[in-house]
Amino acid sequence: MEKNKENIIKILQTIKGKDFQEEHDLISGGFLDSFELLTFIQELEESFGISIPLEYISPEEFNNVVSVYELIQKTDENNNKEGTTKEYEK
Repeated sequence: MEKNKENIIKILQTIKGKDFQEEHDLISGGFLDSFELLTFIQELEESFGISIPLEYISPEEFNNVVSVYELIQKTDENNNKEGTTKEYEK
């Protein structure tokens, strides 16, 4: 889990171009705007080899690092059922 959380944090640091603290509220705290959220989703999909379904894209799913990690796990489990997932933990 820690490695995946670190990867999520690195993506956020790349998008924002500054230090990111795990406690930041990404959506409710205004850390990410709508364009940055789209970029974040794209980077997550590429980095973790997943496809995040539209129905999973909500403020609650992207509000903090833990909720994003849980979203990745849920998406990965669903992709595994469909046989379309890639290995993302490097």
